[in-house]
Amino acid sequence: MSEDEVMVTIFCCLGAAGWWLIAGLAPLLSVRRNRSAGSLRAAAAGVAVFCLVLLFAILVSWASHDVRNAPQYLFQYTMMGAFVVGLCTFTFGSLLGISFRDDIIERGNPAATWAGCGAMLGFTL
Repeated sequence: MSEDEVMVTIFCCLGAAGWWLIAGLAPLLSVRRNRSAGSLRAAAAGVAVFCLVLLFAILVSWASHDVRNAPQYLFQYTMMGAFVVGLCTFTFGSLLGISFRDDIIERGNPAATWAGCGAMLGFTL
């Protein structure tokens, strides 16, 4: 990998960690518990993990042979995808008014869960 690719990988790892850990996982654990929202929290977390696994599976199956045969590029592109999905999901609330933290995690809104999970899957694809 060149120096530029290493810098992009580091940037995307930090960005993906920022979304997945700080904006995505931390509210799941810290926001007050709403008994009816437990399954919605699990659905949102499950779809997020599914999207990451789906992205990796697509890279392993259909990416160029240069990517499929190089673990460092598989890692780089997976982190880039995780960063982009996290960024799009984070801005989704600003653009359409559906907040993952407020509507799905805190309030347990089933319609927002469907829209948020669908958006996350759409961003992944």
